[in-house]
Amino acid sequence: MDYEVEVPDPGNPGETKLATRGAGISLIVDNSHVSILDSTVSSVGLTGIYLSTRSNHVLVDGNTVHGTRKATAILAESRSHDLIVRGNVVYHAAVENPTETGIQIAGTTRAVGENNVVFDSRYGIKATGYVNSGGVEMPCSRVILRNNVAFDNFASPITVNSVGNRNYPELPVATDRVAVYHNSLSSNGSTSTRYGHGSGFYLLQLHSPQAELSEVAIENNIVDSGLGMFVNQYVNNPGAPPLTEVEFSRNHYYHAPFSPPDTYMGDWDGALLEDLIAWKTQLENDASGGTTVLDEPSFADRAAGDFQLTLDSPCIDQAIALTTITTVDDFTLGVESAMYFMDGYGISGETGDEIVIFDPFWDVVGIATVTAVDYDTNVLTVDSVLPDVRVGDLVSYGRDKNGHWRVAGRPDIGAYERTQGAKVEVCHAEQTISIAVVALDAHLEHGDTFGSCR
Repeated sequence: MDYEVEVPDPGNPGETKLATRGAGISLIVDNSHVSILDSTVSSVGLTGIYLSTRSNHVLVDGNTVHGTRKATAILAESRSHDLIVRGNVVYHAAVENPTETGIQIAGTTRAVGENNVVFDSRYGIKATGYVNSGGVEMPCSRVILRNNVAFDNFASPITVNSVGNRNYPELPVATDRVAVYHNSLSSNGSTSTRYGHGSGFYLLQLHSPQAELSEVAIENNIVDSGLGMFVNQYVNNPGAPPLTEVEFSRNHYYHAPFSPPDTYMGDWDGALLEDLIAWKTQLENDASGGTTVLDEPSFADRAAGDFQLTLDSPCIDQAIALTTITTVDDFTLGVESAMYFMDGYGISGETGDEIVIFDPFWDVVGIATVTAVDYDTNVLTVDSVLPDVRVGDLVSYGRDKNGHWRVAGRPDIGAYERTQGAKVEVCHAEQTISIAVVALDAHLEHGDTFGSCR
């Protein structure tokens, strides 16, 4: 064998196949309720961790995958659903294949890619809908990419695409309801004329006029130091619909001095983004001060791969809320969009997202855990009644990449929260006390409640 792999007992009631030729860990067809935890996969010729056809309720957490020379390091595809890909470290992936990536969620419904680190690979992280070689549509929907760090990758760190099949140009395929938020992306892209433009977000509608992207939200991300900011592939696909439902909000862009000023928005085979009206409109409307190039984000140590913010970073306390409250009814909250959140997907041991709710002045009025999400009606069911929450209040995801709370005032842009020295109030033994944010978990676990006593 040309690889080393350490695999704990996945606790799989179905079949778990450990490949012996080329690949690392593979789940082969109709696997459910599987956990792949704390494994190491190295020096494989094919995919490192592969969740194949109709894998569901799968957790891929805390793994290290590197040296996948010609293939994606972690791949979930083919009508899989309810997946969490969390806290993995991927590097030196797909370096010999110009189309593969570090982590790819393809043809999948309801999936989260969070708290991962991808570096020194071809592409970083992808969410992809596609038509396969047999003419079967594989839509990608309700995907969340958050709190990831991607740096020093050859091409784009985050890609959201819809890929038709040249042999079946009439078949529709959709990638929709994708939320990309609170990621830190640095020093991606290269001098390659074909793959070098994409240090930020890379959105494609490929090979078919029926390939469609819609309801994509890109918010509160840092894009730092690279050759190009955005790329969209209209070449060879002139009939693709415009990207009218792609929203950019409060992203912090910093362009490295070595980048050519006339290509900072990127291009693909000479198709400049300035020529794409939908893109130009969205860029102008990005809620980041009316400009696409801002100050240096002030990472702790970019060269050492430490992308936490310093105290003087312009990204501190600058994020926007992900959505707002539209209705309040005991244990249910209506929101403008539920696409940002998940409920644990029925995976053993997993809970739903912890959310923080602010009033319009960024004072915290409630925290809760999401127990169910209705993506069609945009309703969140939560674990507690929130008496101080009102219509119009602001909703944010509660944790950063390190698992720290984002509850001490307005959240920061990027994957990390810097304001850990701040204080919050809890009700402890019928008395209101002020504690450090980092101590909040311990107090809640011992029965204290968030906010002042009543």
